[in-house]
Amino acid sequence: MTEIEKVDFRWSENHVAHGIKIDRLGTSAIRTDFFQVGSVRTAQPIPPDGMYYFEMTVKRPGKHVGSMMGGFYWLGICTDEVDNWDGVWWKDYRKEFCWAMRSESDSGSSRGDTQGRAELLSPHKKQADVWVSGSAVGSGSVVGFCVDSSKGKLWFYRDQELVDERPAFRELPRDVDLFAFVTLYHPGSSAQISARHVPSSRPDDDHDVAGFDGFYTCWSREFVGPGLKLSSNLLRAAFENKVSQGKSMSVRSEAEIPLDIGEHFFELSISIPGQHKGACLQVMSDE
Repeated sequence: MTEIEKVDFRWSENHVAHGIKIDRLGTSAIRTDFFQVGSVRTAQPIPPDGMYYFEMTVKRPGKHVGSMMGGFYWLGICTDEVDNWDGVWWKDYRKEFCWAMRSESDSGSSRGDTQGRAELLSPHKKQADVWVSGSAVGSGSVVGFCVDSSKGKLWFYRDQELVDERPAFRELPRDVDLFAFVTLYHPGSSAQISARHVPSSRPDDDHDVAGFDGFYTCWSREFVGPGLKLSSNLLRAAFENKVSQGKSMSVRSEAEIPLDIGEHFFELSISIPGQHKGACLQVMSDE
């Protein structure tokens, strides 16, 4: 079994947004401007072989420990193709070189972090996928990164506990340098990077190929019938009005089911107003 080593990183003075200041130790970064979102990456790349662990702690002023921060806070891995650290990287070419977790989804912003969901974004995704229940990260929560450089996998921890036994990402490139980075959304928000002890619970290297993998996605805004209305978190589709209910309508998922790796599991729930749980679904007609 591969031993997990902790690594000690510093934020890079040469790869940082104009509105982010780094302390003299290089371990703390704070957003000082009021104009735009900014990011910063580490000065050192993640070692190329083996398994490594490090941590980030992101805080938003005025938020108590564990409360949702709101906005777009991203924690992840990038390549050195990213050369601009100002603005919303997830909406331009830089997305093609980043694998990151957003601290919370829009649907989980008003809920506690034990129920809320984070989001995952990688180069082959058009938009972020909602992750597992309880994966959201609050202000002051310690986010651990466990990177298997040899196999191109990344697991996330929260406060030393593994968020999901399955890798959040399993397609990290193995032939280029990879760097840790963070995106700070609100003025005064900060990110600390550190190398504490490796958690006692370690990820299962083979968990993602043994048995089923969960498939996390949402409904597509682009591929939806004209009579269907999607909820704000894109996890629910319903007829918009009674006029639409005389016709069948369809909607497809935003993400494709990955057919090249393992076996995958997902669930759908269909309900009809006025029918109790477990009742047969049948077409109702006024004629």
